[in-house]
Amino acid sequence: IHFQSIKISIIMVLSIIMGNIWMLGGFVLLNQSINIFNMWIFPIILLISFNHSIQFFQILSKDCEFQTEIITQVKSNFLSILIIFIISFPIWFMAQEGFNSIPILLILGLVSNLLSNLIMYGLSFNGNIQN
Repeated sequence: IHFQSIKISIIMVLSIIMGNIWMLGGFVLLNQSINIFNMWIFPIILLISFNHSIQFFQILSKDCEFQTEIITQVKSNFLSILIIFIISFPIWFMAQEGFNSIPILLILGLVSNLLSNLIMYGLSFNGNIQN
């Protein structure tokens, strides 16, 4: 990952770590158990979160209109979360109880990572960036 700044790279990784901690905390708060059926969701969430974070923080390394780019990126990430929810929604109604937590884990993980990206951007850069 080449962002021309170690600061952006560290903040991106911290954002992903914070989002995954929130996801696991939300999973515990919802009283969901981790089983063999939903364990394979963790790498998928991690990969999608890395993709969203890379796209989000690459905007910072460009010299362009930040507000327009950030709004476009948030819309794109939200749309991908919505599409994943639509695809995984029928799994909620499966007879096997182990499958019921898959959509919950997917949505919780992706939303918490999107929120952590926005919070880390706001706290770290406050609308501008200095290398």
